[in-house]
Amino acid sequence: MSLSSMNCENLVWAGDMPGEVAWTNHVHNLHTFEYKGFRHLAYSHSKLDADGLNTGENTILNSQYEVVAHFKKPDSVEELDPHEFTVIDNGTKIIQLGYIRHPSDWPLVPNGIVREGVVQVVDFATRKVEFEWRALDHVPLCETCLVIPNLDYFHINSAVRDSRGDLFIIAFHTCTIYKISGATGAIVWRLGGWKSDFKMLDGYELRHMHHLQIQDLNEVKLPTALRGRVTNKTHLALSILDNAFNPIFRRPLSANSSSAMVILLDLVAMTGQVIERYTQPDGMFGTIFGSFQFLPKGERFISWGGQRSFSQFTQNNELICRTLLTNQENRI
Repeated sequence: MSLSSMNCENLVWAGDMPGEVAWTNHVHNLHTFEYKGFRHLAYSHSKLDADGLNTGENTILNSQYEVVAHFKKPDSVEELDPHEFTVIDNGTKIIQLGYIRHPSDWPLVPNGIVREGVVQVVDFATRKVEFEWRALDHVPLCETCLVIPNLDYFHINSAVRDSRGDLFIIAFHTCTIYKISGATGAIVWRLGGWKSDFKMLDGYELRHMHHLQIQDLNEVKLPTALRGRVTNKTHLALSILDNAFNPIFRRPLSANSSSAMVILLDLVAMTGQVIERYTQPDGMFGTIFGSFQFLPKGERFISWGGQRSFSQFTQNNELICRTLLTNQENRI
């Protein structure tokens, strides 16, 4: 892996150079954040053992690309999930994801294993798990969109926390966004999936999403009819990358390609609508990973995951950058 400046000819750092930070495993979720007044890098890297468990860890680097901290899995989970590793609360806590395997007694998955998704809020200094949410305590197996041996019925891949301490998570294999009480762990509502609490006004069906973020209502493109009527008490804006496809999901497609979108939720009427949507320029589906970012000048930057491509749009949906990596071993 390497990091380059905006001038692509100038290499800034490479992870496999002698004497530098190095690894030989997959790297996920590379992003910057502010910690103790300085910009840092965070990432997850994966390494599978003989049993197929991820023995990787989450890592933070400073601006000199020196390791500041490693976070290994707590004893309460069997493995970490590389999709999410976020520093919150001014660098005092982190959010990370994990998995626990259970023997299956569900008739539809005989002689198999069920993998349970876990969200953890961990103290940065002590590594103590301060909050833990387990999927099987709240979400029954029947909410899954998949029935296969060794069932990863939930497949959690994104988690964010709002200013009130409540969590919002994506479960890729239930096609659902969940709001979770930070006080009790109870599910407050569901968006998408078999048991959605919201009606989508445009009829759009969410499928297999990644990279959930809460967006400022002042930073999204509100419909003209709603301007002046939308408040933080009555509405919520969420951005996601909607992969809209899973090769082992046996249902008709919900869209003609993957897309990044902003969904506006009316928390009073319990309705939702897509108010921004940026489709994959080549009509392709990103079947794994992917991300959707708001840039400082209002532009939208999208990684299409398994398609090894990324795009940049204006807020008015004008495509201004489109890139594809030709090396099929790469993912973005």
